[in-house]
Amino acid sequence: AENVTALKDRTIDVGFWVAGPPTSSIIDISTTHDIRIIPLSPEEQEKVVAAFPYYTAGDLAKGLYRGVDEPVPSLYLAAAMVTHPDMQYRAAYEITKAIFEHIDYLRTIHVAAKQITLADAPKVAIPLHPGAEQFYKDVGALK
Repeated sequence: AENVTALKDRTIDVGFWVAGPPTSSIIDISTTHDIRIIPLSPEEQEKVVAAFPYYTAGDLAKGLYRGVDEPVPSLYLAAAMVTHPDMQYRAAYEITKAIFEHIDYLRTIHVAAKQITLADAPKVAIPLHPGAEQFYKDVGALK
């Protein structure tokens, strides 16, 4: 919200977002102002991914925001739930299971959930909770 206000007030020329697209604040400003999303070169993407492996290179889809008529090379973060390592094993297992049992519903709530897949979910740059790890093993998403 602060980025949008500052852009509208012209106190900044560029804002930086880390959020799952489409992002409501960018939708907001794109309805009243012309926007340009700055693309990252393949070299810039590779440099960030090499330094921070929890990012992946990807494109923001064309048409995601008013005035964005072509895909824009960018970066993505994997969706992740983070918990304390002392969380009960069974609770972590059941929460992970519930997410994937209801993934179709989650995809109706937010378009970014379309990118969450059982195959990719265990591929995160942080240790998995043992309960979540067991769920992924039980469904064949992890060896």
